[in-house]
Amino acid sequence: MSIEEPMPTIINGTLYWKTTITTKDYRGLVSVDVVNADTGQVLSLIPRHSTSYLDLVVLLAKGGKPEKGTIQERIESIEKRIDKLIGELEELKKELEELKSQLNETK
Repeated sequence: MSIEEPMPTIINGTLYWKTTITTKDYRGLVSVDVVNADTGQVLSLIPRHSTSYLDLVVLLAKGGKPEKGTIQERIESIEKRIDKLIGELEELKKELEELKSQLNETK
């Protein structure tokens, strides 16, 4: 991974560094991180999620603590994604078993 575009940002009098984390070949965005220069606390924005950079800035302006509703929404979103992925994995496993069965029948 590579850290790119460090940019100083001051929010409520606190210095933060906004950085972009990319893959080594620069083809993929891994995350956008906001680092508190005093404490080293890192807030990460991972692409393909419903949070935007502006959401992070607003969060920092409110003192850096997400609202409980926001956390609950994120938990529910992750649980739904996990359920969906488990379903997809089960379908793939079933297809794999069918292919193995077909292979054994042709021997």
